[in-house]
Amino acid sequence: MVIESSAQIRLRIPRRSLRAIAFRTLATWSNTFLRSLRSPLQISAVLSLIGSAVLHFAQVRTHLSEWRLAGVFFFVLAVVQVAVALRLLTSQSRKFELFAIVISIGAIALWAVSRTTGLPIGPEAGTPEAIGQADIASKILELVTAVSLFVAIVISVRRRNSTRIANRCALSIVVLALPATTYWGLVTRTNERCASSHGRDSPTGPLAPVDGHSILPRGFGPITMMTGQRVGLASGLLLNCATEALTVESVGRLDQVGTSARVTAFWILPNSFVNPGRGVSIAILHRYATKLPGHVAVPPTSGEPEFALVAEILAGQRDRAYNGVFTIDSLQLNYSSDGHRYHGLYVTVAQVSIAPNETRRASTP
Repeated sequence: MVIESSAQIRLRIPRRSLRAIAFRTLATWSNTFLRSLRSPLQISAVLSLIGSAVLHFAQVRTHLSEWRLAGVFFFVLAVVQVAVALRLLTSQSRKFELFAIVISIGAIALWAVSRTTGLPIGPEAGTPEAIGQADIASKILELVTAVSLFVAIVISVRRRNSTRIANRCALSIVVLALPATTYWGLVTRTNERCASSHGRDSPTGPLAPVDGHSILPRGFGPITMMTGQRVGLASGLLLNCATEALTVESVGRLDQVGTSARVTAFWILPNSFVNPGRGVSIAILHRYATKLPGHVAVPPTSGEPEFALVAEILAGQRDRAYNGVFTIDSLQLNYSSDGHRYHGLYVTVAQVSIAPNETRRASTP
């Protein structure tokens, strides 16, 4: 019996040893990683950079549709912010801390110019842009980055006593403020879009974009059509920032890319019938929508937009030049509000994709 118990003991020893080795390795790695972080101030700066980069990544697509150089700038800025944040996790180099401060202050300064006097270059040169929710959130995060690193540099010599209060404040920012600010910047609220709109003083009037400069929100991906099919394509949501109803009359100039389809008409449809990534049936358009040109009253928007602009699309033959993709880039909405007439040019990215012949044959019963 003694021999058996000792044998059992011998069998258990390796398992316990492996567990002990694993725990020691994990503890050693954790301690090494935590020691590489200078202080909660550094953690605050890193997370602020990442949060700002997330907000910039989220705006790349919208800015690419408006001005390609602006979209590339947002993408490069986000990549640089992520790279600097990762470098700050493992490095205590003063050069990288100063570089992160310069990037953050530079981004804030460039944003301030674009919202006050307007950028000197671009399709809207010299025209101040509206202040958006995502803009404010990203600037708050960049300001937190700059202040956190600046304080960390100043008090790095007196670390024990003088950094206690700063570390506690930084921990509070890390736990509460930074995630909340990033989430707030990502979730766009309609009423705040109206708050940033210039109303009648805007070149496009009180009918405001819903996502950046676009009247079509992100998430409305391309819909798939067959040759000869006729479907309604959501091309924009009508956000009325005036205090009274406006009247949409017609769609003027239309900028489109591709030859696989063509627009045969425009309709105003209650937004409840519009689903992202799906077309609207012609039967619904004829039953519930109003065809343009006409006179459609759009009430002031207090929550989500109540009406959508829908383009009636007739799919043709799939073209090779654009791989069967047809896009509406921008359009002009003619409408009136409080005795004033407006001819607003709006950005939109409404797309349809014509299915190849193989798909059409496979889908035929």
